[in-house]
Amino acid sequence: MKLNEIVKNITEIQDPFWISNLQSEELIKIENNFWLIWQKIKQINDIEIIEPLQKLSEFLTETKLVDGKIKTQFKTADFSHFYSLCINLIPKKKYSFISSRKRKNKDYDYEFLKLLAKEYNESVRNCEEYYDIFEELGTLEKEKKRLFSKYGVFYDPNLNDKIEALNINSIKLHPLIDNSNFKLRDKEYLRYLKRIETFGQLEPITIDKKTSYVVCGIKRYLCMRELGLRKIQVIKRSFYDEIEKLISHEVDYKQFLTEQLNSYKELKNKIKSIGYKKRKKLMGGKSMRDYVYQQTGISQSQGYKLEYIEKHDPNLFNELLENKHTIRSAYNQLRFRLNRD
Repeated sequence: MKLNEIVKNITEIQDPFWISNLQSEELIKIENNFWLIWQKIKQINDIEIIEPLQKLSEFLTETKLVDGKIKTQFKTADFSHFYSLCINLIPKKKYSFISSRKRKNKDYDYEFLKLLAKEYNESVRNCEEYYDIFEELGTLEKEKKRLFSKYGVFYDPNLNDKIEALNINSIKLHPLIDNSNFKLRDKEYLRYLKRIETFGQLEPITIDKKTSYVVCGIKRYLCMRELGLRKIQVIKRSFYDEIEKLISHEVDYKQFLTEQLNSYKELKNKIKSIGYKKRKKLMGGKSMRDYVYQQTGISQSQGYKLEYIEKHDPNLFNELLENKHTIRSAYNQLRFRLNRD
């Protein structure tokens, strides 16, 4: 049951038998989401609700004496009791809520939505409401850190770049960049070309926010132009001087390992997501590791080490993707630590 539906029952419908008609699983889910339900009710925008909210707030506030100081905190009550109190205090009618206007096609952090769904035993779709409430309360980042930490998932707020789909004709290379520096017909370029042709774009390219020049992912950009893609995924970032942009262009080859590792992970996930017959035809009888090596340049030995690192230490794996370690050093470091323990 959606959060809005629960609040609607409390404010508009107010059926005294609603609670008793609920399945036990539904009631447990509601009780687990009690705090969020209360936050939503507090967003009602109506003068008639002021006094009822004050009385409900008193009911849900617990006062304690801690180290000689009086402290108040939210108290989770029995929901049946809370519901009875609500329908007695809140005037029965349809209410509007204080909230910022919801944008169409809002970009949610999907990984966080999945953790919310796991935490509250809800569908990812329904958790968009929870996301909005945390955002309204200004506690979204705090809740993200809590859940990512709780479930052992690496999280860095600085990495949450917005991915946009742009017309490829609106993106361009810096006029001082010589395409020949990128050896357009070499093995690496052809590998990119084949992979994008088969699976589509697996990773966004980075462009300068002001000029739309490609900063990282030049070869992939050129491949997508050659393949005739009309829209491509990009991340926009601000680069504050011309030198920084040029350096970023010139060292694009240094991003190769990072792109290899990201591609390795994405490609494996893509292959696993397709049916067995289609997968067998695509790989032409090759094993998963052989095919992925052919497409990404990650050897079987490197593949084994990557899988080992990802399985036993996801945080270290993410650091590897950020070029903080080599595959060999990360693997040896992890093996030493695990053997010691």
